[in-house]
Amino acid sequence: MENTDARTNLSDSLRFASDDRSHDVNIVFDGKVISGTRGKKERTKSYNAFSSINFPYIATIQDGHVIFYLNDKKNNRFGSPMFFHKLNFNVALLKLIPSMGADVLDYMAEHYDAVIIESFGVGGLPSYDTGDFHKAIEKWISLGKPWL
Repeated sequence: MENTDARTNLSDSLRFASDDRSHDVNIVFDGKVISGTRGKKERTKSYNAFSSINFPYIATIQDGHVIFYLNDKKNNRFGSPMFFHKLNFNVALLKLIPSMGADVLDYMAEHYDAVIIESFGVGGLPSYDTGDFHKAIEKWISLGKPWL
């Protein structure tokens, strides 16, 4: 689409992720960097859809430069960023829907190297009395397979 901010948001995200001072999970949107634990989506059809709740922005992206507002002295625990030039086509996206059974993860574990779970509501796994989803994730971890 012509009038979209997707390219800018993607470019800003990559710019921030490649900065030596970036760490943890963050939301980069509309030129703002918000801590992932403080971000809240408040609007669905706006360029300023996300807000930082009770916490300042970590940084902003202006004219192609990352401007940090917090002087966070955390060491980069993961070393330099790694870039991959080939996609693994054995990575699946699972869009959870209410009442979906966890056995779908067992099937996926047999056929895929990794799974990205897109949840609903506040973004957590369903918490049924049986704990099936948590058991399925434990199985993925025991197999050494990544999940997001």
